[in-house]
Amino acid sequence: RIKGIDHTSKIDVTELIDCSSREEMIDIVIRRELVSLFYAAPSLQMEYLQAVTGVKLDGDIVTQWIEIKATRDAIVHNSGVSNAIYVRKAGALARAKDGDSLPMTDEYFEGAVALMKSFVGRVTSVLQRDLKKIDV
Repeated sequence: RIKGIDHTSKIDVTELIDCSSREEMIDIVIRRELVSLFYAAPSLQMEYLQAVTGVKLDGDIVTQWIEIKATRDAIVHNSGVSNAIYVRKAGALARAKDGDSLPMTDEYFEGAVALMKSFVGRVTSVLQRDLKKIDV
C-alpha cells in the first residue's frame, strides 16, 4: 500500500456472493486497485509501480513521465491550457505558466513517445530478468 492512494479496503458481500469463482473475486479487487491507481497523482503511480514490481527507475525518467502525464491531463481536462494543477504536477519541467497554452510541437511529441518507449523497455527488461531468476 502506498500512502495517498485510495486502496480498496471494503467489498460488498453481495458482490462476492455473485462471483462464480475465486478468480472472479480476485479480478474484482484487482480492477478496483487499478482504478484507484489511475486516479492517483502521477508521483504516487510511480511509487506504486516501483514498489509492486521492484523496478527502480532513475529520477529523470520519472519526472519526465510525470510532466507528460500532466500535459495529457491538461489537454483532456483543460483544452490544452496550463493551470495551477499542471504547474504543480510538472514541477521544474512545466512548459507553460498558469493560463498559457501548452506548446505541442512535433519535437515534444516525438520526445514524449521516445521517453514512454524507454520507460516501458526498462520496466519490461527488469521484469523479464527477474522472471528468469524464478523460472516461471
